[in-house]
Amino acid sequence: TEASGPARNMLIAAGVFMGLCFAVGIIYFLESSDNSLRTVDEAEDRLQHPVLGAVSIDTGSQNKAKARLVMEDEAHGLAAESFRTLRANTAMLGKPEAIKVRLVTSALAGEGKSFCAMNYAAALAQLGKSVVLVDMDLRRPTVGSRLDIPEETPGVSSYLLGHKKLDEIVQKTRVNGLSVIVAGPSIPNPAEQLAGPHTGELFAELTGRFDIVVVDTAPINAVADTIGLLDHAQVILLVIKAAKTPDRVSRRAISEI
Repeated sequence: TEASGPARNMLIAAGVFMGLCFAVGIIYFLESSDNSLRTVDEAEDRLQHPVLGAVSIDTGSQNKAKARLVMEDEAHGLAAESFRTLRANTAMLGKPEAIKVRLVTSALAGEGKSFCAMNYAAALAQLGKSVVLVDMDLRRPTVGSRLDIPEETPGVSSYLLGHKKLDEIVQKTRVNGLSVIVAGPSIPNPAEQLAGPHTGELFAELTGRFDIVVVDTAPINAVADTIGLLDHAQVILLVIKAAKTPDRVSRRAISEI
């Protein structure tokens, strides 16, 4: 039989209440299961480390955004201003001669570290500094393709193997004052090569020739390559993608540093 009058109204009210409870429960579950970092305050509070910059990217295509040199092509946009803020904040970390090598990494792949390294280096060069961007992510290099440099151009791997000298691997870019060294041809043992003595020789040459060296490295949680480079850097920047990277993953990366 069909309920009518007060009984029917009570059933409808009970149904609405149960629906609301179910919706609230789903929201609570999603919120509690999502432990990614969404804001600057969350990152600083949960990681207990300062955030030096927050980059805003307005795009309909994320892959396209990651390839952009916004410091040149969108100099008045939000992203470019974010990199100027990062530039100013890192300048306060020490005297210029004491923080010449600045390493950029991330916990995982796909967080935008190469995009950040490229535009941060461009921002530094726009201050009139001589800057070199070095792609030491020898497993999945992207700096060359982002700057339209042919894939097999001699680079870091060529130097480490003794095939090329520094002058033979440094490339000019369209940004005044910014040079780049790409990863170079693929090699089978990047971790061992990066941990070898030629890496120290490369950094010694770079710091003698350039005001600032910005290094793009492999994700620190994924492979051991970056661990061997940490001692060469005075500033280490960890890129975290908002609302994606779990805080436990970021904490693990920080513990490696």
